[in-house]
Amino acid sequence: MSRLNKSLIGVFVLLLAVFMGKVLAAESAELAQARSYAGKALAFMDKYYDAVAMSGGGPTSVEKSQGYRENARDNAEKALRRFEAAASSGSALPSSDLVLSGKCRLVVLDPALPSSQSEEERATILSAALKDFSEAWKIDGGNASAWAGQMDANRLMRAEKAGDAMIGRVPSSVSGTAEWNVAVGRFYLEMDRINDAMPFLDKAWDKGGGAREGLYLAVGRYMSDDFEGARKSAYGALEDDEGLEAARLVIEHLDAVKEARSGTAAQRIDSSRLAAAGVAFEQRGDYRASRRFFQTSVQVTPDDPRVLYYLGVSMAYSSKAEANKADASQAAEYLSKSLANGGPPGIARHAAMLPLAMAQETAGDLSGAAHTYSEIIEADPENYRVYFDFARVLRSMGKTEEADRAEEKGSSLKPRTTFGSAAAKEEALEIIGEIDQCDAPARLDKGKALIRGRVTAAGRGLSGAEVQLILDGCSRATTPVQAGTDGSFTVSLPPGNYVYNGLRIINYPRPSEPALSDLVYVPGALEDLYDFTNLTGPPGSFKAVEGDNGPLAFEAGFVERLEVLSPHNGQSISFGEARDFELKWRPAKGASHYEVDLYKIEGDGGGGRAMTVMTEGARFDRNEAPLGDISKSMGTMLEPGRYGMVVKAVGGGEVEIGRSPGLVEFSLD
Repeated sequence: MSRLNKSLIGVFVLLLAVFMGKVLAAESAELAQARSYAGKALAFMDKYYDAVAMSGGGPTSVEKSQGYRENARDNAEKALRRFEAAASSGSALPSSDLVLSGKCRLVVLDPALPSSQSEEERATILSAALKDFSEAWKIDGGNASAWAGQMDANRLMRAEKAGDAMIGRVPSSVSGTAEWNVAVGRFYLEMDRINDAMPFLDKAWDKGGGAREGLYLAVGRYMSDDFEGARKSAYGALEDDEGLEAARLVIEHLDAVKEARSGTAAQRIDSSRLAAAGVAFEQRGDYRASRRFFQTSVQVTPDDPRVLYYLGVSMAYSSKAEANKADASQAAEYLSKSLANGGPPGIARHAAMLPLAMAQETAGDLSGAAHTYSEIIEADPENYRVYFDFARVLRSMGKTEEADRAEEKGSSLKPRTTFGSAAAKEEALEIIGEIDQCDAPARLDKGKALIRGRVTAAGRGLSGAEVQLILDGCSRATTPVQAGTDGSFTVSLPPGNYVYNGLRIINYPRPSEPALSDLVYVPGALEDLYDFTNLTGPPGSFKAVEGDNGPLAFEAGFVERLEVLSPHNGQSISFGEARDFELKWRPAKGASHYEVDLYKIEGDGGGGRAMTVMTEGARFDRNEAPLGDISKSMGTMLEPGRYGMVVKAVGGGEVEIGRSPGLVEFSLD
């Protein structure tokens, strides 16, 4: 080999080493950020748990501590994006990072009753967490945090058989750790297998467990009716961590129970503090323990409307999930008694009746549920959701006509799904977010011209949706038709010339995940099959002739609502700070990247306003970016003035899956 070839090979090897060094350094920085965000998320969750406990379990207990919860979720989501970015580069995450990823997914999970997440969303989050933890212990079989994390996920999924199977597989190096044993103990407490839980909880404490292990040993002893042992363990937890508010609540609860049972202080019991332990453990996802605290509270203050309500709500939701009619019937009794005694303080009577109606329906007491829903409607006639619940019960009772009337009323009250203007002004610029709201467009008779269309939500056809086209400046609308299984529909209208304005969904009788109220309408354009617009019509017009007007001519739908966090609508930003000002928006599940459209706004309300496109589709890989990066994509500097932005999330195949709801306006001053 010649000296020249050897030199070239040496240069190539050197360049490759430099390149790989940069790649590894980038990955290392990404993981370092992920670990930092994960640490913050877990720390905020600890603060959240303590804040809930300190607030005393009143109606606003969770609301007061939402700042910690939101910070925890935000940091967890940031960590997950960076872990996923590092993993997508082709490098396998180490076991410790997979554990952090799994724990962040559990932070994102909402354990409250009722949960803000659907069952499908919760299942997706928990499945991803299970995968992280299982991959972690497959890489490092001695990683106790990985085994404990998977057991925590099994507890939240109530996967009893899977949890039992894990115990037989765990290596001896893990089975002796406090972290593993307390996870198993919590799992068995949730399965209501107290005798199986106690040996693991005792072992967790004996193996040098700290405050967390002492806390759950106290809970286990409490659920075993060993109140003195529970008190001792709770004090032990406080000795290890004097700021552990949940342990303090256990002691306070036990003291209140003891006083009430002795008959010396029954009239002085503060029911909000008596029930606070139950609220605190519910937020941790320990539902059986939470219910037990509520049950004991009811035993010592059997007529207190607050504790009766908490126990009833806990049993109403768990009985619905488990289809347990006996528990649902008992929940209805507790809730009825709470309402008869004045209802829970701070909660409107008709709102407190909602879990009662749900419990009655689960228990099979359809006439009782129908009566309760009718009372709620009488007190809150504008709550459209209750009409749909009422209709479901009536339909189960065979009262089809009454159910139809209830659904029709609910549909009339439901906030109209927004639809966008496809009218294009002079530049044919579609202005996202400037949405017309039609009050009562005249309904067109059915005719001999047929127009085919399709409506979707989150990429899936809205099967069964009742839709109509809005035409001629909101003055007319087609007769509503029902979409088929893939969201396709055909409207009939008299032949003629029309201007298309948008789509309205009159009713959607099926569950939608995500809910339509959490989605943003994406205006579609009706294809002008006869080129009428270019010949004689204004922008957005089309011509319908007798017969089938050809193949699919119209498609529009909904995408996930993408909340812009910064800037706020109407915010004024100092021009000198504009370059480094951070644009932020909530991440969209499944997004591969995000795109920002920026408009310059000129004029005012008196003389109208004009919008000029500054840039379209400025691409960002994350849900945050400096405003200065917009300037880079434009190739020019932003000037002082008023601007509007739309953020879009793009998934696989370059398909839009999310959008900000309207134009976010801000000014550079």
